[in-house]
Amino acid sequence: MTITTTNNKAQATGNGSVTVFNYNYIVLDATHMQVYLDGALQSSGYTVEDVGNPAGGTVTFTAAPALNVSVVLLRVVPQTQQVDYSPYDPFPAETHESALDKLTMITQQMQEELDRSWKVPVDTPPAVDATPPAYAAGMVLGWSGTEPNTLVNY
Repeated sequence: MTITTTNNKAQATGNGSVTVFNYNYIVLDATHMQVYLDGALQSSGYTVEDVGNPAGGTVTFTAAPALNVSVVLLRVVPQTQQVDYSPYDPFPAETHESALDKLTMITQQMQEELDRSWKVPVDTPPAVDATPPAYAAGMVLGWSGTEPNTLVNY
């Protein structure tokens, strides 16, 4: 098989009546699908269909997500490597290709996380501490005028 899309996430909005939501990427195992409603990870109340289909499939909820509820379907592949080659055996092309496919999926999920991450410009000096301060309600982030190279809450 080949991985022909860089997608690993599908997003939609509930309307209170639709129970079936599409995803357009392969999922190797139903446990690799994480389902979020308004940002909360769900552990039940849905089924993942068309597992193994390169074109994707559907997630069907037992109860329709409510009106304006954010629905996120995210493929998350375990970051493990379980292929073991035996010396002098014939080369297992399908096994090898499956391992490469899984590595591609892991790379895609890491890129999806990076795309949601806060980044500083490539030419930011190493002395700049870009670690965000602890969350504080009613505060905004900014660069300190009195503490050079430091990000603080204001």
